[in-house]
Amino acid sequence: MGADMFSAARALIAAALREEGLVPGSVEWKLRLLDRTYGSEISPAQRQRLIDRWRSEAAPRADSP
Repeated sequence: MGADMFSAARALIAAALREEGLVPGSVEWKLRLLDRTYGSEISPAQRQRLIDRWRSEAAPRADSP
C-alpha cells in the first residue's frame, strides 16, 4: 500500500511538472521532482552531487557523432 501511495504521489508531481512545461528527463525536471518528493530529507551536498551527475550525463560527449 505504501508503494502504491508513493507511485500515485510521483505521478501527480510528474503531471504538475508537465503542466509547467518541463521536459521529462531534463535536469530541471529531475531536480524539481527530487525537491518535491524528498524536500529537505537530502542534504545540500547530496543534492549538488546529483545535479552535477545529471548535468554531466546530459552534456554532449566529444566522441559522439
